[in-house]
Amino acid sequence: MDLELLRSGIDKLDIEVLRLLNKRANLAAQIGEIKNELNMSIINIEREHEILENIVANNAGPLSDQDVRNIYVEIIRACRDLQKAR
Repeated sequence: MDLELLRSGIDKLDIEVLRLLNKRANLAAQIGEIKNELNMSIINIEREHEILENIVANNAGPLSDQDVRNIYVEIIRACRDLQKAR
């Protein structure tokens, strides 16, 4: 396969991943608004562990479970920060 074709495929996937991350962030922001209305804490360690366990359980590779976990820790942090900003 051609290097440029592979890179083009990555570029397209990156845009799709970004679209999905922003969709996830919008949902997290809505959850943050509900938590605020209910005077709930933004941080829910139990839920964060649940998310990480679900992601790792569904990881088919080639990324390692630890790499996937690290990526999602950052996604969760960014979404939590978004909830705090509202």
